[in-house]
This record gives sequence, C-alpha cells and structure tokens, in this order.
Amino acid sequence: MTTVHVITYATHSGGTFELMMKDAKRYGMQISVLGWKEPWTGYYGKLRKVKSHVEQLPANDIVMVVDAFDTRIN
Repeated sequence: MTTVHVITYATHSGGTFELMMKDAKRYGMQISVLGWKEPWTGYYGKLRKVKSHVEQLPANDIVMVVDAFDTRIN
C-alpha cells in the first residue's frame, strides 16, 4: 500500500509554523519536522537532510515537502 508522507524542515518556530502544525493536528495529518533545534546550515543542508530522510522511505510511497514558515493546511 502506498503511503503519503508530509515533511517539512524547520530549525525553530516562526512564520506560520505553529498554525500549520495546529492545522495538521486538527485534520489528523502527521508532519515530520526535520532539522528541529539544529543550527541552520543553509539551503543545501536542508536539501541534504530531506534527501536523506526520503531515501529511507519505501520507493513507492509519495512524499510531499511543505515550507515550514509559509504553509497552512485546510
């Protein structure tokens, strides 16, 4: 069975991050937060972390990467 994974990258709370996480909880959606409380190492660091996470998932699964600070779920 194919699973949909929703992931984001955030080192801290900011922008609409808290609202997005509350939205996800309201709708029963699990969002994996990568990079939490780690130092920001730039966009390549973010991409490396996302790539590493995705490589651990089953090949037939669907991955949705959402921006942590500009996204709302509705």
